[in-house]
Amino acid sequence: MAPRTLLAWTDAKPVAVRPSNHGDNHASSAAKQQHQHQHQHQHQQPPPPASLPGAVAANTAATSSSSSLSSSSGSRHSGRLTPLPTTATLTPFVPTFTQAYAMQIHQANNTRVLVMINGHCDSAKTMARAIYRTWTTVPGREFVTVRFVVGDSGTREQACSGEPEVEENMMVYLRQCSDDYPPVDKVLCMWEHARTTWLDAYDYFLKVDADTYLNIPNLLVLLAMNPPTRPLFAGGVGSGRDGDLPAYCMGPAYILSRHTLGAVPSDVQAKATKLPNSDTTFSYFVTEHSGVTCMDHVHKQFRWSFMNRYWDFRDGAITGVTLNEQAQSVLPLYHPLNSALFNTVSAHPLKTERDMVVFHEAVFYNRLPLFPNPKATQQRPTPPQLRNLCVYNPARQYEISGFVLRECPPRRPHRPRKLQEAFVLHLAHDQGSVARAMAMAKELRAHSIKASLFNGVDGAHLDTATHQAFTSSSYLASSSASSSAHADKGKGASSNSTSSSSSSSPSSAVHALSARDVGRRETYRLLLHRVFSATDDNDALYLVVEDDVVLSPVFAQRLDTLLQDPRCGSYLSSGSGGALLLGATIARNGTYPRVDAHTGGWAMADEEMRRTPGTMCYNFNSGVENTFAFVLERRAMQLLLTWLSNPSHANQPFDHAWRYLCDRGMPVRVAFPYIVIPHRDAGREHSPVDTSTWEHVHRWTFQNDDKRRRR
Repeated sequence: MAPRTLLAWTDAKPVAVRPSNHGDNHASSAAKQQHQHQHQHQHQQPPPPASLPGAVAANTAATSSSSSLSSSSGSRHSGRLTPLPTTATLTPFVPTFTQAYAMQIHQANNTRVLVMINGHCDSAKTMARAIYRTWTTVPGREFVTVRFVVGDSGTREQACSGEPEVEENMMVYLRQCSDDYPPVDKVLCMWEHARTTWLDAYDYFLKVDADTYLNIPNLLVLLAMNPPTRPLFAGGVGSGRDGDLPAYCMGPAYILSRHTLGAVPSDVQAKATKLPNSDTTFSYFVTEHSGVTCMDHVHKQFRWSFMNRYWDFRDGAITGVTLNEQAQSVLPLYHPLNSALFNTVSAHPLKTERDMVVFHEAVFYNRLPLFPNPKATQQRPTPPQLRNLCVYNPARQYEISGFVLRECPPRRPHRPRKLQEAFVLHLAHDQGSVARAMAMAKELRAHSIKASLFNGVDGAHLDTATHQAFTSSSYLASSSASSSAHADKGKGASSNSTSSSSSSSPSSAVHALSARDVGRRETYRLLLHRVFSATDDNDALYLVVEDDVVLSPVFAQRLDTLLQDPRCGSYLSSGSGGALLLGATIARNGTYPRVDAHTGGWAMADEEMRRTPGTMCYNFNSGVENTFAFVLERRAMQLLLTWLSNPSHANQPFDHAWRYLCDRGMPVRVAFPYIVIPHRDAGREHSPVDTSTWEHVHRWTFQNDDKRRRR
């Protein structure tokens, strides 16, 4: 029977996923019998989405468990977590539409998944708690039981992970299993234990290595298309170093359905023909007894879902295997080339606790970071390893690499975020500024937008000492202390794995800021910190406008249209978040297609809009500057606060922050035609040219909107 496709199910209701407690609670024998009875029937497809509950509730009916595998019962969230030093404070993960519907399928079928992590006592010390706090915490976790399995290298009394909560809820010690390397005996022992003890209690069984990241929401999509009553053996397909071996599932991560595991003999260790490696040994054993080869019966969309990446991208070229000091292959993380990993079920290898946390933050935020090629001076052929990748901002990608990559299609949000409030920036000591701000607030309220005035910092009124203090590293370090509780504290995700163009691009060289730039930077830092600290509402959008601007005659109508447009606004309500600039200054044509410090400009924006007929926006490029009105959401605020609090960006104008967001993998687009432009009297502030070129250079005009209003 052909596998079902989730892609055709487009009418599901939004799903709000709640985390659940998920220890292996010891259920009564009656509950166990009921669970087994359910699985005697064909795995059921759920009713039409409209009849499914609007939320995936916690799976309170825990599957029965065995004391021989489960160390003890307990709540997944019992007690307080001891935070990792590199863990960021993350806003709630938003599943994609397909992931959410897959969770509805598993909710309807009471799906249970067992994940066995192959480790030893030493690896538990470094990786167990990182796993416990990263990929085991996301929505969909209520369907999954995760166990870090240590063999004879450790005991319960040793507490290999070093943390009571991790020991209680995730660690398992199987003394009968040898932890010798290569782990052929260990893996066979684990599978024999699962086959004899857990076959009737779970629908799917995974073995993963301790240095593998498991993306549970993507895993649930794959499983929803492959019921446990059908053959399933899935993983990364290997053929040996020389490509001369029959296909097998590679060891970092692979999956068996209950149907497939039930087809193999229970005495796995005795009957398996042992080969030098555990993955080939177990794969050929499964194929021999079940007739299923790795990735048989699996839809082609999952062909590359098990990522084992051993190549890297450096100095504009693809390199070979990346090794650590122990000559182990490692997944390159400290540059932004990880776009291919966001649709995978697993990613390998992640050799350190910090690697696991950094990668989790990128996946959690659904970012698609750009990657640089500092030697590029013109368009270059895209390496074959990159051709299937997409990015949110191909314009910025081209500027920093010369590579032409496609734009990722917009993700469908569960529900539109609402415009919560507008903030009008003004200077309280300037009567003209106050009058303009009050008039702007009144106009916004007439459009049914809640508006507040925010008193900014006038850089021109700062004395020399204060001006220097605002741009000093010591000041920014102290100011970041108050912001860091709210901003993205995952410095590995935000600073160490940097995309380069934000700090090393020639166009962003360090220079002395003007008084006006100092005031604007500090104004935005104070505003964003206040808004971010005041609420934890992740479903809100915020509008920020400066006082010396003019709104389109049909502002409310056009803003509403933009926010609903898949390409130009609805991404603000998706998992990636982002920012939408409602007006901007472009004062140059740019050197596009030449790649240099001045590539960005009207030539690049016009070419993009020509290739995207009917679009209402263009991607931010380096020619965009002096922004004065924008809409953003909470995740963009986090990154902006991170940038504003980072001493390495202290001498850059606020408008450079948009480059940082783009390069970190967040969509930033500019509405066009603009719906906000500077007031004529403010032209000298927002433009380096005479206002006679207002419409021709900057294209600041509402001509089409005036016609629309008259109609």
